[in-house]
Amino acid sequence: MGRSRGVASFFNPLLMVTYPVPKAALMPIIMLWLGVGDVAKMLVIFLGVSLPVNLPQLSGGEGCRGKDAVVGGCDGLSAAQRMIRIVLPAALPEILTGCRTGLVLALSPWSPAR
Repeated sequence: MGRSRGVASFFNPLLMVTYPVPKAALMPIIMLWLGVGDVAKMLVIFLGVSLPVNLPQLSGGEGCRGKDAVVGGCDGLSAAQRMIRIVLPAALPEILTGCRTGLVLALSPWSPAR
């Protein structure tokens, strides 16, 4: 999402619309659709964790300077190689920060995702 405007313009409104809705308010709807099983619980946890995980990753992808990616293109790297060799290492600290936040939210018994 941080490197592609099309992907960001598709997913960002979906994330921003679902985030302010209390996850406890979605429980009756999710239970009607999926029942009381583990799938419903995993969906609620996923909804509660998705934005805190995706926002740091988005900023990490945007934070990679365009000049670095252009230099990689001048070196003959393809778009996929630039993503793997330049953008991913530059965004990795923010990606891991988002994963750490998501793990805490998903595994905490007092998290809003539960």
